[in-house]
Amino acid sequence: MARTQPRSQAKKPPEDESSSRLGDARARMYRDLVFESAECAFGQKGFEQTTMQDIANEAGVSLKTLYASYPGKQELFQDIQRVRGKAFVEGVMVAAAMGHTPLEKLSLTVQSHVEFLFKHRDWLRFRLRTSWGIRPEGEDAALYWEMGLKNMSDILSAGMEEGTFYPGEPVALAAMVQAIMQVAVTRSVEADETEVGKTAAGILLQLTRLLCPGGDDVSESVAPKNKSKVKARKSQSIRTRPTQPHTHPHPASTSAPRTRSSSTATA
Repeated sequence: MARTQPRSQAKKPPEDESSSRLGDARARMYRDLVFESAECAFGQKGFEQTTMQDIANEAGVSLKTLYASYPGKQELFQDIQRVRGKAFVEGVMVAAAMGHTPLEKLSLTVQSHVEFLFKHRDWLRFRLRTSWGIRPEGEDAALYWEMGLKNMSDILSAGMEEGTFYPGEPVALAAMVQAIMQVAVTRSVEADETEVGKTAAGILLQLTRLLCPGGDDVSESVAPKNKSKVKARKSQSIRTRPTQPHTHPHPASTSAPRTRSSSTATA
């Protein structure tokens, strides 16, 4: 007599598997919709002023559907910070790794930074409500902030060692650089600027004036003129000649707040 499978181990009929896949796809679709709608609402009104009803209205779904995707506003906020923060920092670090000199790394970091924020303007808007030079609240936000700060600090430290950048404390200057980029990107967004290269070149000019002897000339030598040239730079790995060493400290570097060490400053 043929043995029959126990009911609990019986294979699902094809129509049940199709229904399950359809349900999963629908759930992912709603979750993505809610994610993007919450990002938009937080960007427009800020976290505190945004309600779950605001997010539901933005998404065009019921509160029941909204809560089926996320249990609350805090969980939504944390997920956005985690997903966008991870993509942002990883993209910047990959771009920096394409450079061969500290100046190239700085230029590519700025370009990637601006590109991502221009692409994700809603995330940028609620990010602008906090200072980028200060460690943010939240485990995920703090982690990615520290990763970004360390990436910039490493670039500045390497540039100081070869004499391209003025001597100073890399961690303190990295925080200052983050703040400068925040101000510059904010002004571009307020002016409805859409050209990534223009904003990136302006930021790089300000940074080289702060960090390098002959900052204007240095900025011209490494600033990407447009997006296609940035891609060409990445693919061809063009090496930029480093600036001659400079031994006199820059006023900005000597007046920067002192930190005990790189590890304690980012803790």
